[in-house]
Amino acid sequence: MNKTNLSHWHVTIKIFLAMKQAIKTGLAQYVLNKKGEAFLRVTYTRNKVGAFTFFDKSQHDCTDLVLSVLRTVGD
Repeated sequence: MNKTNLSHWHVTIKIFLAMKQAIKTGLAQYVLNKKGEAFLRVTYTRNKVGAFTFFDKSQHDCTDLVLSVLRTVGD
């Protein structure tokens, strides 16, 4: 996973929607790729600094990468 494949607008929207659902349900949410395969897991922990964590399909923590891409949305 790299910044290029995360920075497409449709992927960014999917990530934001997964974040919203994680807040609403309190459960981990998955972002699917074009093939319908989960490539990103979004977790949310209430009342915690750095409440969101992101894991790729190999279960590697990619929180810093995802957040750096999301911070640039709209620039």
